[in-house]
Amino acid sequence: AALLGLGAMGPLLGKHRGWTHSRLAMVAVPSPLVLVPMLMENAVVWPGLPYYLAATLGYASHLYMDGILFRR
Repeated sequence: AALLGLGAMGPLLGKHRGWTHSRLAMVAVPSPLVLVPMLMENAVVWPGLPYYLAATLGYASHLYMDGILFRR
């Protein structure tokens, strides 16, 4: 419940096209999918890598459709 509440506060941190619509966020936001299993195992493990790649690809497609991914 605490994580759901924390996630629900995300929109309060900025508007829709704010910090969440950047290339840095595209890489950073899904990073817990890879980092949390490594921290739990205290070793370099990759069970979350397919999920991270899928989330990053989905994020990239969203930014591409918004015209942000390849903008200078």
